[in-house]
Amino acid sequence: MGNPKHALSEADEVAARVETLISDGRFLLHRRLPPERRLSEELGVSRQVLRGALQILEDRGLIWRHVGKGTFVGATPDAVASTPEEIARRSSLHELLEAREAFEPVMARLAAYRTTAREYEAMETYCEKASVAECWPEYEKWDDLFHRALAEASGNILLIGWMDRLQKTKQSSRWNICNARRFNPPAVEQYSKEHRVILGHIRRKDSQRSEEAMRRHIKTICTNIGPLLSAAPDH
Repeated sequence: MGNPKHALSEADEVAARVETLISDGRFLLHRRLPPERRLSEELGVSRQVLRGALQILEDRGLIWRHVGKGTFVGATPDAVASTPEEIARRSSLHELLEAREAFEPVMARLAAYRTTAREYEAMETYCEKASVAECWPEYEKWDDLFHRALAEASGNILLIGWMDRLQKTKQSSRWNICNARRFNPPAVEQYSKEHRVILGHIRRKDSQRSEEAMRRHIKTICTNIGPLLSAAPDH
């Protein structure tokens, strides 16, 4: 095995060389860098060392990567930084669960005030279909629809937009929970029971208990997915 300190210093050195090429105008602002294989050959280093150097430059905001399109010179444009693909690449499973815990209880509270009979019926339908799912992709499909319908029932356009962004991030993310674990019918049964509790409080227009029930539901998800957090790549 190589010396980690040597590898680190080599990556730093290559990062400095690439930075100089950027400063000298060899690589232009907002233009794509050469493909990794070609760039490593030009610099006379391994692709592993080059990846380390590019990570250093990205951490410093000198370059940014667009999934499927390559590496570009300059800071990440706001329009790209906020895409589901880029959010998924930069975020972790833990962060997504934190966001759900922060926002979804509020959605449930608002839904208790504002849901219509039609919205409630849709949530009931999605809840029941999720409860009889026989694989994770099928469950996730109906579960996503349930939570999306609940967001819509909140009547808050910003929260609805947030839920859409979250679900797109989940679907495009580099970590895929469906493929990371075996199907777990007892977990589905537990989630479905909690969905029904939430719906019961919403039907009774009990905003406080709706919020509390959703918070417990998200905590259950966190507990069940917890073992995956250490296995899922952070960044």
